Amino acid sequence: MLKSLYIQNYRCLDSLRIHQLKRVNLITGKNNTGKSSILEAMAIYASRGDRSVLFQILEDHGEYVPKSVDEYDKVDAFKLMSSFFTNRNIRYLENDTIIIGDIDYGEIAKHNDTLFIDNGISFRFIQYRRGENMSIREISDENDLNNPIERGVRVMYDTAFDFLELDFNLFKNSSQYSFDRFKDSQYVKTSDVARDENGVLFDKIALTDNEKYVIEALQIIEPKIERIAFIQDNPLAKLRVSKVKLKDSIGTVPLRSMGDGINRILTIILALINSKDGYLMIDEFENGLHHSVQAKLWEIIIKLSKELNVQVFVTTHSNDTIRSVRNALSEMSEEDRNDVSTIKLMRTHEDKLEALLYDYEQLDYVIEQDIEIR
Repeated sequence: MLKSLYIQNYRCLDSLRIHQLKRVNLITGKNNTGKSSILEAMAIYASRGDRSVLFQILEDHGEYVPKSVDEYDKVDAFKLMSSFFTNRNIRYLENDTIIIGDIDYGEIAKHNDTLFIDNGISFRFIQYRRGENMSIREISDENDLNNPIERGVRVMYDTAFDFLELDFNLFKNSSQYSFDRFKDSQYVKTSDVARDENGVLFDKIALTDNEKYVIEALQIIEPKIERIAFIQDNPLAKLRVSKVKLKDSIGTVPLRSMGDGINRILTIILALINSKDGYLMIDEFENGLHHSVQAKLWEIIIKLSKELNVQVFVTTHSNDTIRSVRNALSEMSEEDRNDVSTIKLMRTHEDKLEALLYDYEQLDYVIEQDIEIR
């Protein structure tokens, strides 16, 4: 679990320090302060820069990502990758590196390009030459013209297994690296009400004690729900649909027919349970959720995140969501309250990004005083 967070040169987050993170972190702030960018950065960190995560983020931002080897040469890879960097800079300097990790990692990474520290990741553009046996020699002086210069993206990994540089050509290298300790993190996006992968996530917990948490969460909206399954009723259908059994009812009911709220809850709870020992990111928590159900859902999230060892990052624009966190915490022990932090992002008059932290007592005070915290 990250105790602090440092992000440099990632999209609008030119330099961000959050000095204290908790198990559950609610992130607020005006538009374009970087709330969603923090979640993206955390997804990159949790996956150790897995290309599928990088490419999905690019697609989410309307960028075109090549789908086959035949399309690689039709894409300006550097222009595409530049969208990750603040101001889309395509430069080859160490201080233009994207850095994501805890604050200690960030301070070292700014001055040291070779890292063996188990709390961060960085990547940047590089220029290099291939020597004998295809060895790589990075260069910073373009006047060194003995051999043609190649360019690529260098991703610096630090794991318990090895130090890797991947890839010098991000689009043409077909190899994939898997880091099991980060594979279970989940990212619930703004539009994810009933996402397609829910059936796969449910399969991973089927017939385990974790099924009860899914039912408990769904019962926030419909107390009569007793069971849930993912069923492919039509052999022509590509996806299975979620159906529930209601108490004293014959047959099953498609969950999608019961509204966005209950489907959003299913998506969030399946993502949480499948993030054991990892990270869960939820963008715009309130989407599809009436304020009356949010406090109960927060109680489940706070409880399960501790039980499953999940660190949670959530963004919101909603006063209802902020109040629902306060209301949920008001019924909890001091120990549980200390597991939750509210983080407000704001730009100073000098256009520097700052993070203001609120514990439960401070959050309760600003709400009672009707102080704007969104």
